[in-house]
Amino acid sequence: MENDRFKVLEEKISGLIEQFSLLKKEKEEVYKKLQQKESEHQDIQEKLDKLNKERDTVRSKLDNLINRLEEIST
Repeated sequence: MENDRFKVLEEKISGLIEQFSLLKKEKEEVYKKLQQKESEHQDIQEKLDKLNKERDTVRSKLDNLINRLEEIST
């Protein structure tokens, strides 16, 4: 009878250890995906910053050209 209790306890502990191992692997996979997404986000942010700077440069040049044209016409 007591051996049965130990056997049940041993099975439960083995099950918990197995679940823990699976959760640990899952956590590692999620962490790797998170790192990858953070890297992708950083790359996209850098591209966006670059495009914003280019847009501002183009806007400034256009404003300058428009001003020059207005000066000519007046």
